[in-house]
Amino acid sequence: MLLAKLSSQYNIKNIALPLSTAIFPAWFISDIVRDVAKVATPWLPLMFMSDELYTNAKTLGLKEAHLNEIDSTSRTSFDSDKYAQLMKTIDLEDVIGNALKSMKTIDLEVGPNYLHDILDSI
Repeated sequence: MLLAKLSSQYNIKNIALPLSTAIFPAWFISDIVRDVAKVATPWLPLMFMSDELYTNAKTLGLKEAHLNEIDSTSRTSFDSDKYAQLMKTIDLEDVIGNALKSMKTIDLEVGPNYLHDILDSI
């Protein structure tokens, strides 16, 4: 909802959502996409990330510890009833308002030192 609010405020037409079916359940992704689609076009570049991630990690020689970290995120469980109950207790408009008030921005000029400029600004 925060991204949706910002997109309408700054006239942004597309929003990239870092959601994947490897981590989040389909109902959760559908709810988020439905809300965002009301104000902008949602893009889901990680949507169909699959077990290919493990295969590529092993091919690249990543240590087993890194694979376990990746695996632990894929075991995240969401209960839709508990999520709905939690969302009833939260005033999202208030949370979004507070986030927008405390938001900080960084102005960057695209160029050959773009990455360095980002790191220096942070």
